[in-house]
Amino acid sequence: MRRLHPANLRAAWWDIGNQEATGSCVGWSSTDGVARYHFVKAGRLAQNAKLSPRYTWMASKETDTFTTRPETFIEEAGTTLKAALDILRKYGAAPESLVPFHIATSLYLGNEDTFYATAATRRIASYFNLQKNLANWRSWLAGHGPILAGLSVDATWDNATATRGKLDTFQANTVRGGHAIAVVGYTTDRRFADPAKAARCLLEHAATSNTAACKSRERKLLRR
Repeated sequence: MRRLHPANLRAAWWDIGNQEATGSCVGWSSTDGVARYHFVKAGRLAQNAKLSPRYTWMASKETDTFTTRPETFIEEAGTTLKAALDILRKYGAAPESLVPFHIATSLYLGNEDTFYATAATRRIASYFNLQKNLANWRSWLAGHGPILAGLSVDATWDNATATRGKLDTFQANTVRGGHAIAVVGYTTDRRFADPAKAARCLLEHAATSNTAACKSRERKLLRR
């Protein structure tokens, strides 16, 4: 077997956020994770500047395929990876200062046109589905940047701190929902790295064999 050369995109400026008790993982992984990385690398965003996960998350909830009931104002409700990417492609990423993650009683109070004109300065050009081809994942990480991905939340994931982040056995019968992550590298022992989980969580093949949209209220994996 050909020896793998590890890739690690982590950087001191690319700090790890906290979704807290919300269903905002798609907003964090897509915006603070993948989009922020690429805008900084392209020289379109300062390293210490932040983009708004809340804007992408809440806008996605307004436009995703889950239309059974209104959820924009439900903090536990999640959304889909595709809806978030379409928001970033069509409208752009808003600065954290315009729509902060922590809110008191009001969100954005300024002019609507000004808001969308500001977001439009940071649109993503396009996005690509790498499918479940792990060789493509490694090639993309080595040559382009981080990957937005979804996984099934199982008992192994819940126990990641005790296993130092190594997810060796996927327990399908314990799946209780989905979670969105940014994959930022891979190791020589065929694992993918996600900085947001305890102990620099390393995703083993079994744990990434299914893609999922983070939709906590559905309590099930949304298979692509």
